[in-house]
Amino acid sequence: MYKLFLYKTKGVAGDAPCISLTNRTLERNTWEEWKHNCIEEHMLNFDVQKVKKEIEMLLAPDDTFDIYIKPSINKTVEYICIVASYDNIKRVISVANNIAVQNNLVLYDAVKKRSFYYKDLYDVDFVMMRQRIQVINDTIQKSVKPLFRIRKLGCLDVERYKFADYVVILKKAKEIPLEKRIEDFYNLLKSILVEGEIIVADARCFKIIGGFYEITYTLEAYGKQADRIAYISDEKPCVELIRRMSCEIAVNWARNNMTKRYKKYDYCMYVTEMVKAFPNPADRFVKGINIVKQIKKGKFHYTYCGNFGGAITFNVFFPYDPYEERRISNLSIDEDDAAPLLNIISKFYPYIYDRYYESNHLPAGMIRDIIEEMKKVRNLMINDFDSEELEPYVENKCGFYTLAWYSDEYNQKLFEENWKEFLYRRRYEAVEIYDLFIKWAESQLEVYDVTGEGLMFNIQGP
Repeated sequence: MYKLFLYKTKGVAGDAPCISLTNRTLERNTWEEWKHNCIEEHMLNFDVQKVKKEIEMLLAPDDTFDIYIKPSINKTVEYICIVASYDNIKRVISVANNIAVQNNLVLYDAVKKRSFYYKDLYDVDFVMMRQRIQVINDTIQKSVKPLFRIRKLGCLDVERYKFADYVVILKKAKEIPLEKRIEDFYNLLKSILVEGEIIVADARCFKIIGGFYEITYTLEAYGKQADRIAYISDEKPCVELIRRMSCEIAVNWARNNMTKRYKKYDYCMYVTEMVKAFPNPADRFVKGINIVKQIKKGKFHYTYCGNFGGAITFNVFFPYDPYEERRISNLSIDEDDAAPLLNIISKFYPYIYDRYYESNHLPAGMIRDIIEEMKKVRNLMINDFDSEELEPYVENKCGFYTLAWYSDEYNQKLFEENWKEFLYRRRYEAVEIYDLFIKWAESQLEVYDVTGEGLMFNIQGP
């Protein structure tokens, strides 16, 4: 006979460890399994009688199956077990899976040792968040007057949690103080909360937090040239100068200047170090735009998010704790520009050129040593250019061609005929490639703050 189980879980995705433990426990059904894995803590109750009846109604009277409602070891939760013949298991499992999806349940096939979770078919948390965003934004459009615009800043749709960030840009209202409009906005958001949601006034923004999502709104005033941010602190309205670009100006700059290399406007907005450094989403959004501006002004070719053709990529790697991809910054540097960095890295990791196009996982301790060597090299280049210790790192032109490309005819000739003199004259520009890597790597070490095998750095060629 073929055996199936239906149950409700606290697991947020089909690959959640608690689901595999629950599957094994239901199949074996021993006291040791229930107790050792604390399975009842991972399960939820549901209307088992309703689900049982739905399954029975959809299966034909001549289908060979039995359906049971079973209690957990301490009788705190219930689940369903179906036993069917191999002759009609195709129909039984089809009906059971349909009912499981409709009732937000896990279906476990105890014969093939595999489970089907409704969240693997469609992301209910994402759908719920999008529905709530539509309702909230429509309410703001109708109720907040005068309003310049609601602008989407970014959205992070990852498996275990969802984020959506907006800026609400006010127009000036005659005879209505901004502080009064802040209170009205706060009360408006409070009035439209649904069951399971809370509102938090934090980080100079308003956060609507549901079970698996967070929607934030930052208030800016007034219009395109907004120079003030409005928020609640200790239940009191506050107004401050923004001291940065307004979000509207940042978006307009991005439209005219950002290329495919930088992907969407929310550049690096959800990378871990950015979130920690700039808890307010609007501040973080503008910081991302400013980073792109800085990159475009510089002579070296690199990006912090994603990759591009012909680039060496540096990123953190966790052997035992995988992070969502969009939460990890990828420092990608054109391989010509990255050559001075690889010259130093090869001193500590001599296999880098042999495994150039493969993943190379370096421990955090080695990266700290590499950083110290880079600091030493960049200081020698600035303060003691004739040092013998510097010679191995400047004996050829590899890695500094970019400086010549952006030079006039005289300096290009100097680059070809007297390389050392050229580099000495441009040494302050040359060390920027070291500064770039040092700042990025130290930021990763500070943000993740782990030792041993918990944090690795991956280096991979194009």
